[in-house]
Amino acid sequence: MLGGVASATLEGNRGRIVPTASSYSLGRMGAALSQMDFEVRFDVDFEDLGTQGVGFYVRQNGGWLQGTATHGRGYAVFVEGFRGARFAMWTEIDGTETEIPGSAATLTLTSNTLYSVRFRVTQASAGSTRLLGKVWDASQAEPSSFQIDIMDSTAQLQNLSGGVAVDSWSTATSGPISVGTQVDNIEVR
Repeated sequence: MLGGVASATLEGNRGRIVPTASSYSLGRMGAALSQMDFEVRFDVDFEDLGTQGVGFYVRQNGGWLQGTATHGRGYAVFVEGFRGARFAMWTEIDGTETEIPGSAATLTLTSNTLYSVRFRVTQASAGSTRLLGKVWDASQAEPSSFQIDIMDSTAQLQNLSGGVAVDSWSTATSGPISVGTQVDNIEVR
């Protein structure tokens, strides 16, 4: 646990993360690695899609927003329902998360349905990184093409290695928060 996690349990063979209620209710768990290029696949199930989001970070430095001595850093794919069903690519620099302009795609999602996500991050040149992402109903075949394919040149994230982290986000600001994000079948390559 990197920060903001009220509970992390195993339920029905899936990891379930519930964030601690705060003005920015985000719980983060991570693993230290030393990789620059990543291909990640995971499944997610939202218990209350209209109030939730999930982020998966790569090149992550072990920080949790600005709540740890080392402020958070990395690239993320963020799937959400609280602002409408959508997903986008994000950066976190010095603990501040920002959606990459032009990277959002709309989706059709429902609560209590298992979705698969594929997120690929590749250093394309010394000054830019290619980010690809797709989301689909896990009961269906994986689409052949990515829904998001974007280049990013955020200087602080180029030519860096790091680990991975998964975020569970909630619109609830007082608690305890009763709904969690279920994450399963994480593959990191």
